Amino acid sequence: MIKRVGIIGMSALGMLYGDFIAKNITREAVTFIVDEKRKKAYQETVFTINGEKVLFNLVEYFNAVPFDLIIIAVKGTALEEAIKEIKKCVDKNTTIISVLNGIDS
Repeated sequence: MIKRVGIIGMSALGMLYGDFIAKNITREAVTFIVDEKRKKAYQETVFTINGEKVLFNLVEYFNAVPFDLIIIAVKGTALEEAIKEIKKCVDKNTTIISVLNGIDS
């Protein structure tokens, strides 16, 4: 059973998946995994989806613990770096889904 979802990539697609999962599990179950610079910027930003304000949990890569599911929603050029960064977020039971465009993702 999926109880903890980590998402890498707080783009429109990442937030769309995050919001959908939050509405169907709980908002607390969804966490965006970010670097320190992005965390500071995102904490000061108001995010909306279809005009509705949304709030998400944020955790820095180095403070993350394994998730049940990780969704990778970064640009193709950032995929390799994202994979390197999520090592602490993954264990033998973690499922990883890439929602990037392209056959190589």
